[in-house]
Amino acid sequence: MTGVQTCALPIYVDAAYIGANGILDGDVSTSNMEEGRIQQLAFSKADSRYLIADSSKIGKRDFYTFCRLDNLDAVVCEPGIAAEDRTTIEEHTRIIC
Repeated sequence: MTGVQTCALPIYVDAAYIGANGILDGDVSTSNMEEGRIQQLAFSKADSRYLIADSSKIGKRDFYTFCRLDNLDAVVCEPGIAAEDRTTIEEHTRIIC
């Protein structure tokens, strides 16, 4: 069964914690479409949505955009994130370091 086929399965998630390869202009991206679709599914079924990404991902874009920062409860990243990067994220959602 492929990731696309699993989309029809009933899934219920309290909180989804998902990583990303890039965050740019409010878009969150990953390296391939199938992974991105599974990430979209997990976020769509979750009561709470958290993105796990270190600050090296900010300002980068990868192949497949799977969500917007505006649709997340928070971005979790390392302490000591640069003020400019923090501001970029906080324009869309809260940040947890």
